[in-house]
Amino acid sequence: MKLTFILSLLIAGSEAFAPSHSAFNVRSKAPVQSTAVVYNKAIDEEAYPTYSLEEVLAQAAGGFHAIVKNGYSGNIMGKEINTPPLEPLKPGTLSKKVETKHANVEFTLNDPVITGLNTIKLESISEIDYKNNMEFSVSLDFSKLELSCDDYDREGTFKLLFKDRDLTKLDRSLTLTLSDVSLNLTFNLIVTDAGVEVKVAEKKDNFEIGKMVSSVEDSLIFNTLSPLFKDFIASAVSKNVDDLIANFLTDKINAIGKKQEGIVAMLDDIYKNKQRQGLLVDSEGNELKPRILQDVGEVGQLPYPMFWDMPSVPVDTLDHMTIADVVETGKTGDLLMFQGVAGGSKIIRRFTQSPYSHNLMIIKEDDLFDGKTVMIQATSSQHFDLMHKKRIHGIQLNDIEENLVEYNGEWGLGSKYKENPARVGFRRLSMDQRSEEEEKKLSKALVSFISETNGIAYTENMSMYSLYVAGLAEIDLKELDGRTYYCASFVAQALMEYGIITDEFVSQQYGPRDFSMKYNTLPFVHETTSYGPEIVVDLQ
Repeated sequence: MKLTFILSLLIAGSEAFAPSHSAFNVRSKAPVQSTAVVYNKAIDEEAYPTYSLEEVLAQAAGGFHAIVKNGYSGNIMGKEINTPPLEPLKPGTLSKKVETKHANVEFTLNDPVITGLNTIKLESISEIDYKNNMEFSVSLDFSKLELSCDDYDREGTFKLLFKDRDLTKLDRSLTLTLSDVSLNLTFNLIVTDAGVEVKVAEKKDNFEIGKMVSSVEDSLIFNTLSPLFKDFIASAVSKNVDDLIANFLTDKINAIGKKQEGIVAMLDDIYKNKQRQGLLVDSEGNELKPRILQDVGEVGQLPYPMFWDMPSVPVDTLDHMTIADVVETGKTGDLLMFQGVAGGSKIIRRFTQSPYSHNLMIIKEDDLFDGKTVMIQATSSQHFDLMHKKRIHGIQLNDIEENLVEYNGEWGLGSKYKENPARVGFRRLSMDQRSEEEEKKLSKALVSFISETNGIAYTENMSMYSLYVAGLAEIDLKELDGRTYYCASFVAQALMEYGIITDEFVSQQYGPRDFSMKYNTLPFVHETTSYGPEIVVDLQ
């Protein structure tokens, strides 16, 4: 699988791919040579879509009506495609011979026309079956389709009431009206180095008709010929709609993926350079997978991470607690983790394969507000900071109940997102009791760290994506180092100061996912230290 991760980071010059001295090797604390780095602080939001592949397909499907009516032109896997409008559809001449007990007829539809395709409506798109040739289906509805032909030739006879009837004398025009039509199409996703192609599956399309009315007055003749007309219409509509949709979806998927090529190539070069320098091996010479690629093997079904599934908190299978429980039982080192639903939150969850997009740490220290249970966080949002006694952005210390109630009103069940609300998880720190002297020393270090960093701007106006990838790629932050925290890096550094996790990784090498139960990969100082299972905090 190609290294794929979209972050807003531009590195100047070939030397920028060398590792830094301020960050540690992936599994070694050996310092490495420093290099200069240039960051692009601007974030192109369009480069970071927040939707899954299924959502991309559904969004594109909203344009089916327009492409049926107007046609479609695009560049499909390097080929220019120009599809004319399907409305009206001219499927070509139909000639058939029917021989039954009552009929011996050869009929021809010369230049028939099918109309009504512009009544197309998307009913549903299935989930992608990644284990079955990456198959998915599209269900469409047409309110009405009509087949008309002004040159309808019939040669032969039809036996009616024991008499042969000459069909050449019947009306030479034909109209066939179909209502409540449904069409189920099946496609496969074909992934190659050139991109992702949507191809029509070999399965037969499912075409169903609610009602069919014909201008043929004789019901016996109509009943005999109607299956042939139905198959003709089904085949013509399916083939043309199949091809149009496949080309359209292929173009849309690859157009989005195209935006990632530069960043993907840049990150690929970083790690290839590290491999050449022998930096991605352990002491025994075994190749190590960079942290950015750890534990994502199950989601790499496509070469574009924007299409990976987005993990969610299993709310129905976890224990629950109240906000009051958090305040009453929380202690220093306990964690609160947030499954956000905003666009930026979904980016973090999808691209880092994390159920959470934000996390913070609970503090209960005698030297802070007389032992009141509070929380510390690094956030771009504005909340009331207990130290500054006003609402601020950036690194802050907050009242837990006030913050969670506010969060619920903005993103939770009490907000406009109540149909798909944000969730909050709690994890309790478990550790052996330390000596009074050691606890006092580490508590002092933690309180000092909190006081010194309080009020610092979130990421010092850099992008979180830049900082995260800089840590993962072990790039020197130089004078910015130590003042460039985002949520997870701030919690990681606080846990280092408090002696809970080691400094094996720099703080920027942590994302919200690292603190979730899904991964449990934190490098604890003591083997007996751990975090308990996640508990859902009911916000109301």
